[in-house]
Amino acid sequence: MMPREQKITPEALAILFQDRYAASAAKHGFNEWDRPKPWADIPAARRALLTDVFGQLLGLFIDEADPGTIWVSSIVSHKTHEGLVQVQFGGTGGQVPPEDARQIAHQFLEAAEAAESDSIIWEIFRGHESPQNELMAVNMIVTMRDLREKRRIAQAEKGNPPK
Repeated sequence: MMPREQKITPEALAILFQDRYAASAAKHGFNEWDRPKPWADIPAARRALLTDVFGQLLGLFIDEADPGTIWVSSIVSHKTHEGLVQVQFGGTGGQVPPEDARQIAHQFLEAAEAAESDSIIWEIFRGHESPQNELMAVNMIVTMRDLREKRRIAQAEKGNPPK
């Protein structure tokens, strides 16, 4: 399952905060008069203030200027109350169930291992600079990548997908 793409905006965060705050107030002893209002009932100036504040807070945690940063955190869905993994990357993000997050993490580990072995093969064959050695290195890396993919597919067909 691929994460659904979404952008966490300051306004979305402010709305979520206000709605969760309003829903939880009664549990903590607020009476009907003290209880916060739903987002739609808040005056526009206060909504703008909350949006600005949450924009500043969001900026402390997610640096959208660095598109290479990946942020990962655990959350509980306010709709289903199930645990989810939230992923932010380059200003967009999504939420995935924990099992999907484990599969994605496994893919990251496999890719890291493959990158290191590809690099080692490149170094071995490129040790003696020549066009033939470079061609052999490229062919060996491509062959290994193909074999890795065939093994991954065979494991999945046997019912042994990565865990």
